[in-house]
Parts: sequence; C-alpha cells; structure tokens
Amino acid sequence: MKKFISVILFILLLSQIGWPQNNSLPSVQFKGLKLLQVQIAPHLRVYLTEDEYKKYAQEGAKEFTEQINKAINLLSSQNMPYPKEGYYQIVVLPQGEVFKNISGVPWTYGINGIDGWPQALAFDDSRFFNLSPNTYFIGLVHELTHLIHGDWLDIYPICEGVAEAVPFYVLNLTDEKQQQTALSLKPKQIYSVNKLIKHGMFLPEEDYTKAGRVQYLKTYISMFLWTVGYLEILQQKYNLSKVEALNFILEEFKKAVALPTLKKQKEYIAALIDLKPKKVFDRVDLQLIGQKYLKNSLSNN
Repeated sequence: MKKFISVILFILLLSQIGWPQNNSLPSVQFKGLKLLQVQIAPHLRVYLTEDEYKKYAQEGAKEFTEQINKAINLLSSQNMPYPKEGYYQIVVLPQGEVFKNISGVPWTYGINGIDGWPQALAFDDSRFFNLSPNTYFIGLVHELTHLIHGDWLDIYPICEGVAEAVPFYVLNLTDEKQQQTALSLKPKQIYSVNKLIKHGMFLPEEDYTKAGRVQYLKTYISMFLWTVGYLEILQQKYNLSKVEALNFILEEFKKAVALPTLKKQKEYIAALIDLKPKKVFDRVDLQLIGQKYLKNSLSNN
C-alpha cells in the first residue's frame, strides 16, 4: 500500500509542477537513436524518442503505468530483488523497422529484450500509449523478471525458465491452459535443457502462431518445469522458502556465468544440487520433479 501511495503522490506532484521540457531531460544515444529519459514512477524509468515524449506529455500512458507498477509491486511484495540499478527500464520504440533494428529482433512490434542493452525492455509505442486493460499480466511479469537478472543471466534458455517460474511458481499466478499442458506432458514430450541450448526455444515442431503465447509452447513449459524442479531440490537441501531458493539461484548462477566455458557453468549448476551435469542437462529428471510438484499442489488445493 505504501508503494501504491508513493506512485500516486509522484503522479500528483508531476501534475502540479508540469512535465519537464525536452531540453531539461537527460538523454542517451543508442544505436544512433536519441532517447529521452523519463522517471514516470519511483522504480520505473522509460526512454522515449522526442516525438513520443511530446505525445506522452500531452496524453500520458495511464494503463501502461498502472499495469507495470502493479507487476513491480507484486514482485517487490515477495522480496524479489530490484534490478541492480534500483529501477526497471523500458525503451519505447516506434513500430516498424525502428523497433526491429534498435531492439535487434526479427519482428516489428511487441515486448522483448534489447540486443546490446540487457538491462532494458523494448515496448512498441502502440502498447505503451494504448495498453489494453486485458493485457496478459503474466506475460508482463515474465518480461520484468528478465530485468532482475538481465545484465548477467545469459545462459539461454535457463533465463526463460526463471522468467516463467516467477509468475507461475513463486507468485502463484495461474493460467489454466499452461497448467493443464504442463501436467499432461509425457516424458518423451519434455525437452532437455541441452536440446534447447542447442536448438533454441522456437523449434520447427512448435507452432508459436497456433499457440498464441510462449507460455503454451512445450519448450517454455519444459524450462518452467526444469526450474521448478531445481528450486524444489534447493528448498529441501537448504531448508529454504520459494523466494529464498530463487534468490539463491540468482546469486549462485551469477557465479556460474562468470566461468569461462559452458561445460564449467553446467558443472557448477549441477553441483549446487549434488547431481551430475548429465542428469541435470541431458535428461528430464528435474522437469518430472517440477511436474510432480504441480500435481501435488493441485491435489492439495
């Protein structure tokens, strides 16, 4: 509640003193594009082009600010760490080639990470100014989770598993379709981490267009289950809560990333739970532990 009140006071203050003029705002140059830096809430910083800032000064971005702040407050309420800078950074980019070229992705709009700026997320300007009240909230939490570890956890696809485990496992948010798909997977349908390291998360047999959300892809569900299995083992081994186990891997995986080879990184991660790398990365033992947790949690509710 205190965080919510601070956001309201922050907005009221701006309404009294007015929005800063363009020339008084700090700015950054990124890939040849000038971006104005605007602190729109206590832990939320956005970067806008000059044209976007003019529109923002006139119209604001009420739904975006409310939903992102709701997600940030939910994360902080569970003692999730803030990004190391102390705020979440969002870069608002015009839809089209600018979005594609600046964020370094093959599409022209959306919400995603930024190649060369791992501490920030790209939002297309349509979503920023006209975010739907029906936006998939779990997806927003997923993306913000990336910013908590975005400047160091680049062991792909483990970072995606962490981003899925935070809303579904740590925060206990639910999506019935994701849940039922995760429970229905047979061992042969579950992907090992090594396969996803080698082939990526968007495999030819996975139809993203048909799925509609990454949360429904077997690749993402496999990494979600792997992360849950890993966290379950940590909790039992060290007598930790869910959040404590998550913070444990955020700290320990940071050490793993600093190791010089992927082989050494895997060995370090496996040793933390007293298992051989082959069992952790080549097989689906951890994913099945995660699936068992889901079944037990549902039967207990």
